[in-house]
Amino acid sequence: MTWLGIFYSLRSIDQAIFSAVDKLNMQSALLWTVIFILLSSCASRPSQSPSSQSRPSFKSVNYQWRQLYFQALEAEKSGDFARAASDLQKLVNNQIIDDAIMMRLTFNLVRIGEIEKATGVLQSWLAQGETQMRSPAALVYGSLLLSLDQSEKAENFFWQEIRTTSVGQIKDVCLKLTQLYRQKDNEEKLKEVIALCSQRDRKNQLNYQWEFATWLFQNQKYSQAEKVLSSIYDSEPQKHSAALVLMAEIWQLTDRKDLILGAYEKHYQKFTKDLKIAGKLADLYLANQDYQKAVPVMEQIADYGPYDMQLLFRLSGLYIQLANYSAAIEVLNRLLEKNHQHHDRIHWTLATVYQQRNDSTSALRHLQAIEPESEFYLHAQEQMVKTYLKLAVSDPKWEKFAEQSIASLTKEPHLFFSAQLNLALYYYEQKNEVDDAIVALEKIEKSELFTLNHRLFLASLYDQNQDYQKFDALMKPALKADPHNPEVLNLIGYSHLEREDGDLILAGRYLALAYSLSPESAHIQDSWGWYLYKKGKLSEALALLEQANQALPQDAVVSLHLAQVLQDLSKTSRAKSVLQKSLTTVQSSYDQQRILDQLQKIEKRQPANR
Repeated sequence: MTWLGIFYSLRSIDQAIFSAVDKLNMQSALLWTVIFILLSSCASRPSQSPSSQSRPSFKSVNYQWRQLYFQALEAEKSGDFARAASDLQKLVNNQIIDDAIMMRLTFNLVRIGEIEKATGVLQSWLAQGETQMRSPAALVYGSLLLSLDQSEKAENFFWQEIRTTSVGQIKDVCLKLTQLYRQKDNEEKLKEVIALCSQRDRKNQLNYQWEFATWLFQNQKYSQAEKVLSSIYDSEPQKHSAALVLMAEIWQLTDRKDLILGAYEKHYQKFTKDLKIAGKLADLYLANQDYQKAVPVMEQIADYGPYDMQLLFRLSGLYIQLANYSAAIEVLNRLLEKNHQHHDRIHWTLATVYQQRNDSTSALRHLQAIEPESEFYLHAQEQMVKTYLKLAVSDPKWEKFAEQSIASLTKEPHLFFSAQLNLALYYYEQKNEVDDAIVALEKIEKSELFTLNHRLFLASLYDQNQDYQKFDALMKPALKADPHNPEVLNLIGYSHLEREDGDLILAGRYLALAYSLSPESAHIQDSWGWYLYKKGKLSEALALLEQANQALPQDAVVSLHLAQVLQDLSKTSRAKSVLQKSLTTVQSSYDQQRILDQLQKIEKRQPANR
């Protein structure tokens, strides 16, 4: 027989399966899946039939009959399933029969809703004896009976098949009948079919035991299920690790979680290439925050398993958490080579790793590679400006790159202005270009972009320029709108604390209230501590400023305040240490100069200005 026609027509079968589901009122999803297996099985091997000697083979028949077969294939291809079924039935009526013809006739009869006729064809076919197609044909026949509400007949047929058909042909039928009794929650029949199938088909008896175990599990019969699963797993642990996974679920549900980790570790030590258990073990290590143990397991999965982008990302994240930056970079570079859809995410992560290694130039290289359309683009632009300014501390030439980066961003009309503004403000703050920052903020003061944070920033700039009239005009509405906002209270209180003619009573009242509302805020700790210092309460001030400095080591004002208190307490060495450490974290050249000036005053043992 020529197989080209069969293969040619199989291409559209998968679509045909789903389009017919809505046309027939039966258990169609399973039925069509089974029929597809039937078609594929027939196409994958030559047709054989025990009775082929008593009737003409397809190859030996005349041209007319062979032409009729190919005519049926063409009709099937064009969607005329009734015509295809009619042509194939003519061949069967003339005793021109083989597995492929019977299979296609059944298929087309089902497609046109002739379920009873299709059942009759299969019954006739199965009555002729065993063929290579007997197992899928029996499965389809039983499914058709079920779709016709002939459940008892289907069950009797399946039982007969299991008892009489050769062992190599009963696995699919055994599993079908097992699943049928599982759906009915018929434990007695379920045990009976599993016992018979296990006796007749010892090669697949563990598959039948698995069906029983999963049914027990679903019905919350955990103790019985565990015994069956344990038996399956102990027989072939490498092949049946799924039984261990289900046992672990039972231990989880029965408050025996302590058993899971040990069981997975024991299995993994014997079968390191079992990726299913390796993944479960890695998840447990991660849940327990045991990153040192999780890493080698995940490395093993990455080495033996298929390429998995998410796994490699998680592995790189673990390396970063363990400060193994070289390994993280190696994994991320592997991702960069293989994955073209997530380049921007990988570049962003690599830039972050290089920043943590204090390799700013390498970080810049990856930040520059991020495309404007990427979700990481604005973050990358902001990080580039910060990196340029950090490099400018030791080499002023980098400042021009920061300026260029901001300028190029403002030329992109599709980007948010607020993001551009934040970058510009950061740049002005680092360079202490107060007037430029004020101009930038005043431009949006009347717009919806002007947030409370922008208001606080602009007010602090007015305060720095000692423009207290504008400061008060800006902050009075904010205080009226929210008289218990700790950030607003803190800024007004600190302003009066630093003014030459400031109201210290008002400062104390506002700062005390701010501290009571937000005692964990490092900025408020600094302000309240500085107030206590000015009131002569040095020990109380020191405790607060130590906390603030620990939380904000990069804040020059906090460092200067703490150093001043330490100096007044005659702890000169400690004051110098605070300022020297601050020099390594503060990025603004303006703030660095202030710290250097304070250090020089300490060296000369001159009292510093408050």
